[in-house]
Amino acid sequence: MLRVVVLGAGAGGGVPQWNCGCAACQIARTEQPELQRTQASIAVSADGDHWFLVNASPDLRQQLIATPQLHPARGKLRHSPVTGVILTNGEIDAVAGLLSMREGWPFTIYAHRRVLSILNNNSIFNVLSEKNVRRSRSSWIKRLNPPCPMARLPESRFYHLPFPARAHGIWRARLIRPEPMATAIRWGFALRTKRAASISISSPPAPASPKI
Repeated sequence: MLRVVVLGAGAGGGVPQWNCGCAACQIARTEQPELQRTQASIAVSADGDHWFLVNASPDLRQQLIATPQLHPARGKLRHSPVTGVILTNGEIDAVAGLLSMREGWPFTIYAHRRVLSILNNNSIFNVLSEKNVRRSRSSWIKRLNPPCPMARLPESRFYHLPFPARAHGIWRARLIRPEPMATAIRWGFALRTKRAASISISSPPAPASPKI
């Protein structure tokens, strides 16, 4: 059975943002803590034992602590059910959380070569030793018709199909920043994506605006 855990549903900075004094952030701080949101990320699993993160937000450490499914197994000194991290882009909101995963547990980073080049060219990410953290290059699929098989994620029954997505005006700035990448994730064996229209990427619903 496919399992999806929403780790965070907030934009960059989360809610409340550390330097924001808007009405929504003020209320989230003082009156309605249920409005608080960490930055966007999800975790997916087919068996409940091996989990894949989609992006590693700057709030990742807090998100892992708050999610029992991602805790170390009882009785093991070092363990994590996190098997891999799928990066959809190279922006700080997607990669900064990797630095919280530097304590030597093996996992694999799946990303486009341009995103991996950001990690390779920034020495701060050297704390993720490639002896433990493998970096696997994903190719963007620009044609979804005829059908293209999804890439199989090891240790799982997942396939993922990355393709370039136009969002937030970054498409036009692709020469200076990697294009955002949408990732379609299907569960099961030998599944194929037939048409681009069959893929839908959606964000968790935003909380209702507080009454002021």
